Amino acid sequence: MLTHGNVASNLHDAARWVDLRMTDRFLSVLPMHHSYECTDGFLMALYRGALTSYAESLRRIAENMVETRTTAMLGVPLLWHA
Repeated sequence: MLTHGNVASNLHDAARWVDLRMTDRFLSVLPMHHSYECTDGFLMALYRGALTSYAESLRRIAENMVETRTTAMLGVPLLWHA
């Protein structure tokens, strides 16, 4: 189980390595209950002040990227190899 302290620590450490800025537009494609998406997607974008949009479906990711002018997106290996 991840505690609040674990999540806050992960977010703080990742923020030192991830160059996400207020001008970035983040596209969220993974489920929000996925700890990677929640921490490095939703919370990181919120922490850095970036805009977050949510993909309508996996089939529409490319269209959603164009529509939202995406500059950042998380993924897992299965997504990148699809």
